[in-house]
Amino acid sequence: MKFRAVLALVALVCLFLSYASGSNVSAQEFNLWGNLEAGNFAIGFKTIEKYDKSRAYGNATDYFGNQVEGEIARPIQVCYWYPAAESDGPAMVYGEYSFPYPADESFMQHLDRLQNREFNALGAVFMGRGPILDYMNLELKAVRDAQMAEGQFPLIIYHAGYNGSYAQNVVMCEYLASHGFIVATTHNFGFASIEPVREQYELETAVQDKEFVLGVMTNITGVDISKTGVLGYEFGGASAIIHGMRDSRISAVAALGPMYLIPEGAQATIENPFFNPMNSAATTLVIYSDDAGTADFSVLDSLKYTDQYRVNLKQYDYSSFAQFALASAYLGGEGRPSHDDAYTSYALLCDYMLNFYKGTLGSSESALAEVAKELPVETGIVTFTKGNPVPPTPAQFGQILMERSVSEALALAEQFSLVDPSNPIMPERNLLGLGYRQLGQGQTENALGIFKLMTECYPNSSNAWDSFAEATRASGNLEKAIELYEKSLALIDGDNSVSQEFKDRMKAATPETIAEIKQEIADGAGN
Repeated sequence: MKFRAVLALVALVCLFLSYASGSNVSAQEFNLWGNLEAGNFAIGFKTIEKYDKSRAYGNATDYFGNQVEGEIARPIQVCYWYPAAESDGPAMVYGEYSFPYPADESFMQHLDRLQNREFNALGAVFMGRGPILDYMNLELKAVRDAQMAEGQFPLIIYHAGYNGSYAQNVVMCEYLASHGFIVATTHNFGFASIEPVREQYELETAVQDKEFVLGVMTNITGVDISKTGVLGYEFGGASAIIHGMRDSRISAVAALGPMYLIPEGAQATIENPFFNPMNSAATTLVIYSDDAGTADFSVLDSLKYTDQYRVNLKQYDYSSFAQFALASAYLGGEGRPSHDDAYTSYALLCDYMLNFYKGTLGSSESALAEVAKELPVETGIVTFTKGNPVPPTPAQFGQILMERSVSEALALAEQFSLVDPSNPIMPERNLLGLGYRQLGQGQTENALGIFKLMTECYPNSSNAWDSFAEATRASGNLEKAIELYEKSLALIDGDNSVSQEFKDRMKAATPETIAEIKQEIADGAGN
């Protein structure tokens, strides 16, 4: 057995002995919840071990071509808190979150490595293994595998910080569950190793992992997938906002000290290929600390279509947005926050999140009013920005054209200035097909509207003007049709979107069509 795995096993044995003996008075007296009051539900916690077969984790063979034993698909342990019925089971201690024992034993080595990573991270705070083990002995409120309460509950997907434990905000997750929310997450780890690297692809890895979690949770009885939100901390703030852009079911996005408020993090977020403000209509809450006024708001400022709550809390720092401040208070001593201060600071964050999700996923206007409420000057500043009306996506615009009415679609195109040759609302071929479908059904006015829109979106397309001319001719406006055909003819040589063969056909056919129309006009005048 490898040294790191042995170390994790020893740690678990020490943790068990410490807990069983009750020898650590400090751990027994220190309560991570502080004075935070639970909601009306008991709290349950479960894990589900799944392999994402669509993604490999590691190599199928070694350097010499020998087949690697065991599963190489990406291991995803889904961890979730939920509203539970009352249970006589023992409350979980933090160590059970540090090593959430799996039902699938093939996950053991993976979880050993993750626990060792957390021990190393906590070592920077506790400066020794003894205090870490004492901290692992702290009792929380959830009961492992308790029966879920009856009902349907909104879902929140938690995105952890870079290289951080999924349980870094465990009190907040338990707290939300006690108030009727299901909070699901998984461990953050790299694309090909336990330790992620600061590269763009790791952001994509984190998003895919949480999408997998959401997919698993859709099969859990009691989950109301129509009410889904995401919550991210630090690095997880960036992956959460990308997740929200990629899944229209997500209607609420919250972040604690997100990395996209610093220039490097903002750039990494915006450069993600899935970052698209057009796809971001979810209500957003961002809690941060910026006394110096140096925050980079480029990401948030680009979100024109979302209602935004920005809460700038003074006297907070990076550690305050997770349980690191509570851990520091646990040690006590000069230079560390007092127990009461740590509790009070963290409780404020929990209340913000509760009211935010009550308001967005539970449609409580009074709860959202609490989010927007002005803070004492010494505490912080709250700002609210109302999002602009949301324009239709290309798919929605096409659906309106096909299933509702062309006039309604054209009105929306005008309202939202969707006619932009540099960024057309729909591909030319799609508009072409829709226009000819209307023309074939005898809906000439509708076809005219679609082809006119096509020429505005693709002003240099000879085919667009040719189609507009054809519909105009069908409407009986022959003089206008000639003008449009001539416009099409003038554009043919410079139109690089069509083949030379197509150009040759157009050059031969268009003059003949113009001549036919002129003859029609002459015949009509003679009558």
